[in-house]
Amino acid sequence: TELTLRHAFPHLEEPASEDRGDGRGLLYQRLLGQRVECNCSLTFLFDEDSDRVVRLETSIDLTTPFLELLGSLKDVSKVLEHARISSECVIGVRE
Repeated sequence: TELTLRHAFPHLEEPASEDRGDGRGLLYQRLLGQRVECNCSLTFLFDEDSDRVVRLETSIDLTTPFLELLGSLKDVSKVLEHARISSECVIGVRE
């Protein structure tokens, strides 16, 4: 949706008619309305003494689905290089 693109990829939010010459506005248009299905993994780290979870690590593969949608690693790089997605996979946050 536009809201998702605006929060996760604000650097793409340029209408195609106002493109800056780097193709980002066109990428925005190509992604708008698309469904992205990503593989995710969760790693539970346990404390050996208490047998309790002490840390949870998340990992999400965004490269593969964007490559399938866009067809070019260069375009995927433009989409992801300024993405506002944290290492904990929170959208709208940049580290």
